[in-house]
Amino acid sequence: MNAHSSLWGYPNDSPRGNTMEDFISSTNLHLLNVKDAGPTFQQRNVKGWPDLTLSIGQHLSNTTSREVLEDVSFSDHNFIKIQLNIKMQSHSYTRFKTAYGGHNKFIQNFQPKVNSIQQEINFCNSKEDLDKVTSNLQTSIFQACKRSYKTKKAKKNFNINWWTQDFDIKKKELKVLQRRASKT
Repeated sequence: MNAHSSLWGYPNDSPRGNTMEDFISSTNLHLLNVKDAGPTFQQRNVKGWPDLTLSIGQHLSNTTSREVLEDVSFSDHNFIKIQLNIKMQSHSYTRFKTAYGGHNKFIQNFQPKVNSIQQEINFCNSKEDLDKVTSNLQTSIFQACKRSYKTKKAKKNFNINWWTQDFDIKKKELKVLQRRASKT
C-alpha cells in the first residue's frame, strides 16, 4: 500500500498515509499495528511497515494481539502472527454404540422410570412443568444409555505429521543466511 504513517511504525507521514488514517477512522476500523513492532517488509537496505492489520469492533481489537515474526518467509515480507484471545465454547456430546446390542439392558434400566415420568406428564399444568418433565425424561434416557451401552470415543486433534525435524534445521539455516545477506 506504501502509505507511510507514524501510527504504524514509519518515522514520517505521507499523503497516502494520511488518506489511509482518514479511511480507517471514517469506517470505524481499528488498527492493530503497534508502533514498536518490527518492520513487516525487509530487503537488504530497506525496511518498511506496509502491512496493516485492521479489525471491526472495539472488543475484538482489545482482545487481539499482533506480532511480526522473524521466521524465514521466503519473501521480503515477514510473517505476521495475529492471535484472537477469545474464549471459545465447544460442546461435545456423548455418543453411544447402539448397533452392537444392549437394548434389553436399556429396557431394564429405563423401565422403572416410565411410570413416574408418565405421571409427571399427566400432572403438567404449565409450560414450566412440561419443561421440567422433558428435562427429567432426557436425563433418565441418558442415564439408562450410560448403564446399557458402550460409548464412542471422540476424535482428538490431528497432529501435523508432514513437518519434520529436518525442516526445522533447514529453516534455521535459512534464517542465518538471511541475516548474513542483510548485513552485506
